[in-house]
Amino acid sequence: MPCFDNPIVLATRPQLSSEQFLAALKECAGPFQRLISPAFEYCGTGAVVPAFEIGIFTSRAGVSFAPKGDGRIAYCVGNSTAEAAEDAGYRPISANGTASELTELILEHEPKKHMLHLRGETSVGNVKEKLEISGLSCQEAVLYRKKLCSPKTEAIEALTSRDAILLPLFSAETVSIIADWGVDLGVAHVTAISPVVAGAAEALSPASIIISKAPNQLEMVAATSRLIA
Repeated sequence: MPCFDNPIVLATRPQLSSEQFLAALKECAGPFQRLISPAFEYCGTGAVVPAFEIGIFTSRAGVSFAPKGDGRIAYCVGNSTAEAAEDAGYRPISANGTASELTELILEHEPKKHMLHLRGETSVGNVKEKLEISGLSCQEAVLYRKKLCSPKTEAIEALTSRDAILLPLFSAETVSIIADWGVDLGVAHVTAISPVVAGAAEALSPASIIISKAPNQLEMVAATSRLIA
């Protein structure tokens, strides 16, 4: 895989998450041009949060819309989510992996207290169902949803230029949103967080696709940085 001199890194996560990713990338990569054009942003549902003793988070967004932790334990899908949970006053336990690995971790611990999965409108892994089938007490609260965004003019212009474009992709859902932008992504070099996302990204017909060594931001930063000279 070639390296690119001063490429454009097109970040399509929500604004705050994109800022965090690009800041981390700047710490370990060569020169690049940053460009943020979110595929979506988050908005709250206004749902009432029932009482709970242990929180379950499968995203940082879930933490941001959840009540403060007040010292409660929180099972978290990855280290980034765990960091956000700790900042919010929880005592995090990280699976540092996928939603399935998070569920397996909880089943290994077999907590007896009442759990609540604080999640978005779209969630993978069937966490609540798997825990209840195994006899654990778990509810869920849908706290946020995604508001789709159109591509920014700068992103459209970049994708029609001759500049190298690096496109980190963190979910198959994001791929489906970008696919509806109606722009040619043939010049983009994709970094996918998982084989599933890489498979979805094939529909975009990008110039190339590489897969992160692990499904977390740290490895996504490392994989993207290796494409920058």
